Amino acid sequence: MLKNKPLIAAPGSRRTTAALATLLAGGLALTACSGSDAPQTESGDSTTAAVENPYPMADVSGTVRGAGATSQKMFIEDTVGPALHPDGIELEYQATGSAKGKAAFVGKQADFASTDVPLSERATKDAQQRCEGNTAWHIPMVLSPVAVAYRLDGVDQEINLPARVVASIFAGNVTHWDDPRIAKANEGVKLPKTPIKVVYRGDQSGTSEIFQRFLAAATDGAWKPQGPSFPTGVGLGANGSAGVADQAASENGSITYTATPFTKPTPQLKAAKVDFGFGPVEPSSKSVTEALKGVKYQGKGKNMIVDADSLFADAAEGTYPLALTTYEVVCSKGYGEETRDKVKNVLYTMLANQQGDYADKGYVPLTGEMKTKVEEAIGAIGA
Repeated sequence: MLKNKPLIAAPGSRRTTAALATLLAGGLALTACSGSDAPQTESGDSTTAAVENPYPMADVSGTVRGAGATSQKMFIEDTVGPALHPDGIELEYQATGSAKGKAAFVGKQADFASTDVPLSERATKDAQQRCEGNTAWHIPMVLSPVAVAYRLDGVDQEINLPARVVASIFAGNVTHWDDPRIAKANEGVKLPKTPIKVVYRGDQSGTSEIFQRFLAAATDGAWKPQGPSFPTGVGLGANGSAGVADQAASENGSITYTATPFTKPTPQLKAAKVDFGFGPVEPSSKSVTEALKGVKYQGKGKNMIVDADSLFADAAEGTYPLALTTYEVVCSKGYGEETRDKVKNVLYTMLANQQGDYADKGYVPLTGEMKTKVEEAIGAIGA
C-alpha cells in the first residue's frame, strides 16, 4: 500500500501527538546522532501547515540501517530520521565514514551505504554478490560545497585563496597568513603574521579523496592523491566532518576542508572564496548548481556516478566545482519487498526534504535533470 505522507505533521494531529510523545521519551533511534534536538517548527509558530511529501511512500514500519559518510550526518539526524519516525520507521544511521559504510553495506550490516566516493572495482563485485547477483546503484542524494574553512581572528573580510595557494598551504609551503601569495589575492586586507595551522581528516574519508583530486587538478598533477587517506606530514588530524570543523574553530590561524554544512554552526569559522582560475567564488548552493549544469556521469543507466574530475576541468566564471556528492549505495534488486520499501521511503524522504532552509544550511538541493534521474532511479529499485 502506498501513501503520501506529510514531512511535518499538522499541529494537533494524531501524528504530531504520537511523534512528540515518542521523542520526549527518547525513542528516536538515530545511532549516530544521540543528543540532537528534536525538529522545531519555524519561530515557534504553532500553526505551521503540513508539508506534503509528493512521493509514493510505502505503508511499512520497522528498522532500516544505513552507514557511511559523516557529511550527511546532520541532515539525517535533524530532518530525515524525525520525518520517518512518526510512521514507524526507525532509521539507524552509523556515521562511520564512507569507507566503513561501504564495507557495512557489502557485509549486509547495512541496508544502504552513504559514500562520497564510489565503490572500487573490487567492492562493486562484492556488492553485486551482496545484492543477490544484481547491480548496486550509486544515487547522488546529498550535495554540498567542500569549504576551505579557516579561523583568522581580527580579519573581518572574507579571504580569497587561489586554488594553487590552497594546495601550497596544505603541502606546508605557505606557512603564515601574511604570505605574499595570500596577500596578492587580498589587496587592501591587513593580514596578520599568524602561523597557519592545517587541520586534515585523520580518518579515511571520501571528503579527503575529493579534496585531494581538487589539489591535484590545481597543481597540474603535482599533488599525488592518496585516496581516502590524507597525508599526515603537515598539520593535525581530526576525525569526521564535525571533528575537523571543531578543531579548526578552536585555534586561531587554523584552516581545514569540510562539507559546508559543518561550518554553519561554528561562528569562528569562515569559508574562503576559492579562485579556480576565473575569479574568487563563494561556496554556495548557487555556485555549485552552476558547476553541475553540465554534469557528466561515469556510471551507466541508473548508476549515477558523477565525473568529479570533469567538474574541475570545466570550471567557469561563477562556478564552484569543489563539490561533495554523497551517494546512497543501494541494491537495484535483491532486498526482499519489505526492506526495499523501507529503503525507498528513506530515499524519498531525503529527496522531499530538500526545500525550505536546506540551502541556507549549506546543502545543494537537487534540481532539473539530475533530480529527475534520481526520482527515476529510486522508483526503479526492485525487490
